[in-house]
Amino acid sequence: MRTLHKSCKYFNEQFPVDLRTIGRCDSPLIVDNSPPVAGTVNDGEIYGLDLDFTRYEDKICSNWQSFYDPQSGIAMYMVGVGSSPNQTDVANLTRFSSKSHVACVELKPDKYLSHNQKYFTTVYAYNGGHKQQNVSAISNGVLVDLTKPVPGQIVDGNSVNFTDMKYTTSQAKVDLQWKSFFDPESNISHYDVKVYRAGNLSQDYEEIRDWTKFDASTSSVKWLNFHNYHKDIIKTSLRTTNRALNEIVNTTDGFIVDLTPPQLHYLWDGDQEKDREFQSDISQLTASFKYTDKESGVDHIKLEIFEMFHGTRTQKYPGNCHYLSMWSIF
Repeated sequence: MRTLHKSCKYFNEQFPVDLRTIGRCDSPLIVDNSPPVAGTVNDGEIYGLDLDFTRYEDKICSNWQSFYDPQSGIAMYMVGVGSSPNQTDVANLTRFSSKSHVACVELKPDKYLSHNQKYFTTVYAYNGGHKQQNVSAISNGVLVDLTKPVPGQIVDGNSVNFTDMKYTTSQAKVDLQWKSFFDPESNISHYDVKVYRAGNLSQDYEEIRDWTKFDASTSSVKWLNFHNYHKDIIKTSLRTTNRALNEIVNTTDGFIVDLTPPQLHYLWDGDQEKDREFQSDISQLTASFKYTDKESGVDHIKLEIFEMFHGTRTQKYPGNCHYLSMWSIF
């Protein structure tokens, strides 16, 4: 019998001996003795994207591209998963059609993936030749991270000493800061921030800014384009996502928008219940006063003493035109 040569086309003809018409096949038989050309195998179910981490224990996904065979094309794929390259101890080879480029293999409980363990996907591509030769490629592995990020601290405001802001006089500004969020297995991928508002000191919160994404190096956010109102309570939520796409959400306790000054009820000379016009003691001065603030309370007061002499006003205490700040009485 004559030897067939690679990549040549051969047509089958039949010569009958019983006086019937000669028949010929419409399609040639292509001799393909070479395997397909290997492509790339990626971890994860997003075509063309290679993931380094996964959050699933009950399934493992992969995608592949650029496998081809110039002579007979790709007939099918076989996909297997192992705890090391070239192994199928996690998932035996499963057949997929030539049109498939993404596969997720569901695992039985006794084959569930282990936390902080790396797994590899092997893809075999078979051509359409008579011998169905194959070629394989292996992914670079995906690490299993079943745990969420470790939460840190988050506060309203952007103070240097990381103290939580309780009140603001700004209608436009919303800011927050955070620290000590981390993930030991897959690291932090990114953060998202959402802003809520409740009017009139209520607890009826509404979303005023949807999730906004920030990269993993971010530790504070400041916006200057809000239009908040007096007695609004502003809260912010921080969503932390690791590279395996596990996430946590932490929310601040909020701050109150106070656009009004404290209310003065009275301020008079002396410690009596009415204003004094005269005193005989030249060694001391006394004053009585009352301030309140319904929204944010009175934090402190500043006191100064002046002398009026021949129409000239001169600060007597404290010196250097400063104020005496008083905190402990509030």
